[in-house]
Amino acid sequence: MFCARHWFPILVAISSATTTRAQTYLGAGGPIPWNGALGWFPLEVAATDAGTMDTVNFGLEEVCLSVEHTWIGDLDIWLVAPDSTAVQLITAVGYDTDHFTNTCLRAEAATWVPFGEPPFTGPHTSIGQLGRMNNGQLAAGTWWLRVEDTDPYADSGAVLNWTIRLGDAPATYQPFTSSTLPLVEIKTPQAHVPDTGKVTGSLRIIDNGPGMLNHVSDEANVYHGAVGIERRGHSSQDQPKRPYSIELRDPLGEDLNAPLLGMPAESDWVLDAVYLDKSAVRNAFSYELARRMGQYAPRTRHVDLVLNGEHQGVYVLTEKIKRGTERVDIAKLNYGDTLMPGVSGGYIVKIDRQDRPPVPHWISGHPPPHASSDQEIRFLFEYPSAPHAAQADFIEDFMDQFEDGLAASTFTDPAIGYKRYIDMRSFIDYFIITELGRNVDGYRRSAFLHKQAAADGGKLLAGPLWDMDLAWGHADFCGATDMTGWAYEFGFSCPEDRRQVPFWWARLLEDVSYRDSLRCRWDELRNDVLATQALLAIVDSIASSIAAAQEVNFQRWPTLGRAIWPEPSPAPGTWAGEVEEVKDWILARALWMDEHLPALVNGCARPGMPSDPIDSLSIWPNPFADEVNISYFAELGELHTMEVCDAIGRVLHTASWTSQYSGQVVQKLDLRKLPAAPYLIRLTIGRRSQVKVMVRM
Repeated sequence: MFCARHWFPILVAISSATTTRAQTYLGAGGPIPWNGALGWFPLEVAATDAGTMDTVNFGLEEVCLSVEHTWIGDLDIWLVAPDSTAVQLITAVGYDTDHFTNTCLRAEAATWVPFGEPPFTGPHTSIGQLGRMNNGQLAAGTWWLRVEDTDPYADSGAVLNWTIRLGDAPATYQPFTSSTLPLVEIKTPQAHVPDTGKVTGSLRIIDNGPGMLNHVSDEANVYHGAVGIERRGHSSQDQPKRPYSIELRDPLGEDLNAPLLGMPAESDWVLDAVYLDKSAVRNAFSYELARRMGQYAPRTRHVDLVLNGEHQGVYVLTEKIKRGTERVDIAKLNYGDTLMPGVSGGYIVKIDRQDRPPVPHWISGHPPPHASSDQEIRFLFEYPSAPHAAQADFIEDFMDQFEDGLAASTFTDPAIGYKRYIDMRSFIDYFIITELGRNVDGYRRSAFLHKQAAADGGKLLAGPLWDMDLAWGHADFCGATDMTGWAYEFGFSCPEDRRQVPFWWARLLEDVSYRDSLRCRWDELRNDVLATQALLAIVDSIASSIAAAQEVNFQRWPTLGRAIWPEPSPAPGTWAGEVEEVKDWILARALWMDEHLPALVNGCARPGMPSDPIDSLSIWPNPFADEVNISYFAELGELHTMEVCDAIGRVLHTASWTSQYSGQVVQKLDLRKLPAAPYLIRLTIGRRSQVKVMVRM
């Protein structure tokens, strides 16, 4: 059944062979593999010792263990029953502390193990539900304690001993059967998901539509097939509820593109655990803002995840940042493209700490401002992930030229300064969202950039936006909870942090034309996409869609009212309080930015950037009753796509056509079937896009 096991002698059960109630069995111990392999520690229950287990009369009551390890936060400990049912006992508990000593896991203990105190002696509630073992299986057979050291070659340790207790006070559990959210069900071999190297499993997705319940027993009507899955993230992996990367696969194990839950077809996706962000709205809200501002950002859908038979709570199915016409729309770069114009792009790079395992990267020649020691800015290759040497040289040289041009005394010169290298609109929009959320990770971690090919303009664009779960007032370090101040000045607050902000953002603000463009763009957005009521409507819409599912989520993960680092303390005691905290931040921060963004010097001519993504887009009447008029300018032969979306971006109406002449276009839309509410109108012409808000009375 299992492979790559580490075998240890089986110890004799310490109880009478004739007793079938309140019986304790002792399992084998031994060293925990320190290379990241799974350690399997067996325990035998003889056929004469125990019968069928259920949640009423007889079954598993308790698991106790003692483990010696000098960094227990790295340990992932599971119990595996004779029928292969696996339950998560302990994951990412205790951070850098030492040892579990006589730690006993019961269904009804007062303290959830992540909130216990080292060395966790005494009764605790396990992370997973022990009662899942009491599913009608026979207790007799081989039980396993499965232990993984998730930070290989760092700290060593051993399982000293472990026991299970079977008796007439069995652990109970509440089966998960349905959700108002789409259901994602994944099964993997050995009920295990590795850190690196996707394992092939099966994936089912069920979505019966708005207002309908989705049952685990329903047939998969969105997707049913193979999937590759692995854990993902850095600090997010150090939490009990883990995020995952998934890859749709065909029967031969190759990538398979498929549309999921209304999002365009692709093979690579992310399941965001939203563990630290208890509101579960911050990332989805941030990406929606970016899209409304005309920038690409990952599309999202909230789902309920069932992994290897156990409900994992609310996740956000998210598009992975990837090159593609429906994602980061840059030219494909083949390995053999080593000469101009092919070598010019496209590229996606990321400012971040090094990945595991290491990926190709280079170091900026310009140190970050305010750093206290030898910090550096590290650029990691995202696309292509393994570039040809000529491609690596090209993009590094391009970035050097951009940084040198920005650092030079002539940096404002349009011909030789920074403007020849960057797309101004994308940098301004990225700055606005990062600062509105005062993202403590902004500019310095998970900070993506992408470069167009020469044929598409050859410019460097900021984004796509990623990883905003610690934004919007949600990180209690380096000034991130302050409504005042700027995220780009991170180095003032934390000069010793290894990950610093590039000098670009402060330098750009020394250019009057950039400051004017920033102010004009902010004022324009505050009258539309970033209007206070529009911002709050997005949060309310996301929150209403997950209101029922979040109640079950917090039964699975009882974290409400407890500040989990780096969440500020005190933490709201309810999910509604978590959502309200986000809204309060938005209101206060937007008002502060109204007052503290640079004032205009030369007006809104905005040198170096277009006045609008699409010229003269207007809507009237607005608010409207039944019909609304859409007006804009277009050129002969351009392909137009118009979408009407609800407040969280779901497409309700779409139409496409080709313009028959150059000049002003007026389209009348009959929307009387829509209920009274705010809506979005998204117009796309070629590669240009703009979103405006309209309201049906």
